[in-house]
Amino acid sequence: MARLLWSLLALVLCLGPAPAGAESGFDGTRPLECHADDAASCDDASDTCQQGDPGAVNLPDSLQVDFAAKQVSRVSPVDGTTLVSAIGTQTRVDGHLVIQGAEAGVGWTILVAEESGKMTVAVARPAGGIVVFGVCHAQ
Repeated sequence: MARLLWSLLALVLCLGPAPAGAESGFDGTRPLECHADDAASCDDASDTCQQGDPGAVNLPDSLQVDFAAKQVSRVSPVDGTTLVSAIGTQTRVDGHLVIQGAEAGVGWTILVAEESGKMTVAVARPAGGIVVFGVCHAQ
């Protein structure tokens, strides 16, 4: 019996702990459903910023991340169409999942805390930018 316990202990020590985020689903292997709580949109040309819930700045209140398909989708609050963007890169850095893409002169980054699922989205466009805060749930 003691030999079995020592063997199990040795196996656990060899395998080591699961990587951070693996148990929560924020490691880039499971699809994510993300909900926006607060957003800010700034326009360089008019030197103005709007802040509020996502709808107040014409942004969707949720997005879906499909790692297998390498895409992020959301429904436009303006006309109800489904918008899809390709994921250019994804990586894990210092306890965060970083997802990035670019299209039509716009670059975007989604940062998800692996421990909590808290999300920050940053969108850079030629004459302004958008920052969104929310939370993601693994599917």
